[in-house]
Amino acid sequence: MHLSHILLFVFAAAASLVRVNDKNFKDVVLDSGRFTLVDFYADWCRHCMKLMPTIEELAELYENVPEIQIVKINGDEDGRKMTRKYKVPGFPTLLMFHGDDEPVEFDGMRDLDAISNFVQQVSGYVYKRKRSKLMKNFLVDHPRF
Repeated sequence: MHLSHILLFVFAAAASLVRVNDKNFKDVVLDSGRFTLVDFYADWCRHCMKLMPTIEELAELYENVPEIQIVKINGDEDGRKMTRKYKVPGFPTLLMFHGDDEPVEFDGMRDLDAISNFVQQVSGYVYKRKRSKLMKNFLVDHPRF
């Protein structure tokens, strides 16, 4: 695979993850009318860096769902006010916002399925993954599954 293809893939995956800060948090998160999962992170936090690919994948998964958005805020730089306001205990912290409602904190396993299930549970949205052609053919041939 060429470097240009890798860079294009990384850019495309990151494009669906919105970065917010103290100045635009209200507009992008609270006033959006959407359920918004906010990843409070810090650049120096190794757990945050480990979680970031999962958050990027989650953002890509929900990028075409108008009711849901996934954003990140650097709680140690331009997101300090929001970090204090919402009493973020440490990094990374995932909070689900919807308007002026009290945010709901995620405290499960830090994997794609667990976080996606949390997003669906809080928002009421049910994400249906498309089945591959191979899986559809398998299910036709093996109806017990």
